[in-house]
Amino acid sequence: DAYDAESTDLISQIYDTLVTFQGNDSQTFSPCLATDWTVSNDSFTWTFHLRHNVKFSNGNDFTAEDVKYSFNRVLLMRAPESGVDWIFGQCMDSNSTTVIDDYTVHIKLTQSYGGFLSLLPYTIGAIVDKDYVDENGGVVAGQENEWMKLNPMGTGPYTLDHWTRATEIVLNKN
Repeated sequence: DAYDAESTDLISQIYDTLVTFQGNDSQTFSPCLATDWTVSNDSFTWTFHLRHNVKFSNGNDFTAEDVKYSFNRVLLMRAPESGVDWIFGQCMDSNSTTVIDDYTVHIKLTQSYGGFLSLLPYTIGAIVDKDYVDENGGVVAGQENEWMKLNPMGTGPYTLDHWTRATEIVLNKN
């Protein structure tokens, strides 16, 4: 549930997304947790092939289930503080993401949306560890998970060491 630049900077250090932008070029996409992707001729169904042997910083394996869970979590929580869920809500619903196998997901859009790929590098595209979230409050419709807000954990290049509000955030290399 983050929509501001400062939160985006932090989230992008702790979490990875399926795709990312190539450097400062916001028109060129690069693989991140996805190795490659295709889109159907009608532009409704996207297939993402995922990286193998990726671990969350707690040691859990990253799989397609985490992708489905992460996207559905955004749609179910409905970002009560920021309203950022509209970004996925404009072209996805809770039936959009289907796990094909451990390393493949299909995303069927609710309507054709030419900018879909550009949504994925944003904060709402951050992939969370399904087990970690479920063990720490899970997902409740229309509510933030306060524990997750204070204890983020992903596959990104850094982990949260500590956060003293309005004073400092310290990250360690993952």
